[in-house]
Amino acid sequence: MAEMEKWRNEIKENLKNVDTSKEMERWKKRSIYRVPVCISDLSKAAYRPEVVSLGPYYHGEEYLEPMEEHKHRALLHFLKRFDHYASNDPVFSEHGMLNLMTHIARDMLKLENQLPMYVLYKLADAETVQSKELVNRLIFSFFFPKRNFSPLGEHLHILDAYRKSLLDGCTSQTDTDRKYEGSITQSATDLDESGIQFQKSKTTSIEDISFQGGVLKLPFAVVDDAFESTFLNLLAFERLHAGVGSEVTSYIYFMDSIIFQKSDVALLQSRGLIENAIGSDSAVAQVFHLLAKGTALDPKSSLREVVKKIDEHCQKPWNQLRSYLVHTYVHNRCPILSLTAAIIFFALTSSQTFYTIFPYYHPRGK
Repeated sequence: MAEMEKWRNEIKENLKNVDTSKEMERWKKRSIYRVPVCISDLSKAAYRPEVVSLGPYYHGEEYLEPMEEHKHRALLHFLKRFDHYASNDPVFSEHGMLNLMTHIARDMLKLENQLPMYVLYKLADAETVQSKELVNRLIFSFFFPKRNFSPLGEHLHILDAYRKSLLDGCTSQTDTDRKYEGSITQSATDLDESGIQFQKSKTTSIEDISFQGGVLKLPFAVVDDAFESTFLNLLAFERLHAGVGSEVTSYIYFMDSIIFQKSDVALLQSRGLIENAIGSDSAVAQVFHLLAKGTALDPKSSLREVVKKIDEHCQKPWNQLRSYLVHTYVHNRCPILSLTAAIIFFALTSSQTFYTIFPYYHPRGK
């Protein structure tokens, strides 16, 4: 009984000390997380640095020890304002750029390997009064060398800066129906058979996905060796850091919704929307399937309106008939059936085009 009474008193005392405002400040400051097992089980290697530790979590790990010497050398070069390295330098030379920099770049985007951005800002203070812009510009040019720099304010760490760069360039949509709870149940190939055209978005922002007039616009994506690891860490960051948003999660969910198998990847490649830099089309499809595990479309996502419009397009009897004809007959190996279907398909398409254009030139009541 004495133990129970002691426990009650402790609880009462703790209740007096509860301060939600302090808790909010505490969670705001935290932005570098240990990835829980329920997430890391997808791919344990994706969250561990390969060659260099940047943050404290992996400092001192034996397998990362070889890079420690080079980190100290880089610090000395920085303090001496001396950016020239020997031509045979194993890391900071053309040789290092070719053989190590891709691994270092991946390590810079791992959630457990992050360093608070204010540390980098402080280091840059010794170089220039515009330290924040300098650091942001260096990070941007390192990961996006072919894009024009766009100031995006302050960042929590490099992964946060990278994420904001992926979203940059797309204006937010305000007239969207975000209450729609449907989902895309047809693959890119099926959508193509329903008459939907695929085009590249005007920007590279992963938010720049739209559907209008039977045209689905998607941002161009390069699926390379770093794609899976980078997006797993971006997804983990969005999942663990409250208030950061879920734009990356919604993008992956949407892409996985239209990529069922390798034929869908091949279609998107043929439309110039995906560059496959990892090998087979099946491998690309598997990457999106892995990334999308456990994800859901944010109730506030503007993509809900896109999904709604696509669903409405596919539900129209005209488009359902078109899809049936294309799927059943146009791809049929029998020449006569294919020719017949092609004629019917051409007639339907011509009629659809006529009834779309006619009201424009001959409006009712005029």
